[in-house]
Amino acid sequence: MTLRYRAPLATLAVLLLTLGTASAQSPVQIINNSPDPALAAVDVYVDGVKVAEDLAYKGATPFVDQFGTPLIFVTPTSVIDVVDGPDPDNTSPLTSRTLALTQGQSTLLEVIGVVDPGLFPPNPDAADISLDVLVFEGYKPAADDPLTTELMAVHAAPDVGTIDLPVRAQHDV
Repeated sequence: MTLRYRAPLATLAVLLLTLGTASAQSPVQIINNSPDPALAAVDVYVDGVKVAEDLAYKGATPFVDQFGTPLIFVTPTSVIDVVDGPDPDNTSPLTSRTLALTQGQSTLLEVIGVVDPGLFPPNPDAADISLDVLVFEGYKPAADDPLTTELMAVHAAPDVGTIDLPVRAQHDV
């Protein structure tokens, strides 16, 4: 069986979810998956509060902050700002997105794309490679069954077209 996934942007991020169950709270994880050298480090704000500082390319926040507190959206509609790491605040975000998220669901926010698409080769599938934030509601920080591994793959390479992900099933897939 081959899974065919069509997506516009950045490095293939494969996230393995293993052992344990998801929290009853609404944790948020943020990943910087933008290969743009201008975004080597980004700050991410949620409703004006900095929740990630100098998040490096391929870097990810845990589902909890440095004090062990879950990163949780406190309002039903939240504004996400992605800012160049050296900027002192979020008055001039590189991109901003307003989200209406479902209460009680884990969420993954993935920074993808590039600031100036004209400086990069076009995507072979003509996909937009502009800076954006992908949102995955219902993202699970752990597999439902502690004896299994669940996989989520995100293809976000701006200069790569459609990819095939072969799956070799020895058990139910």
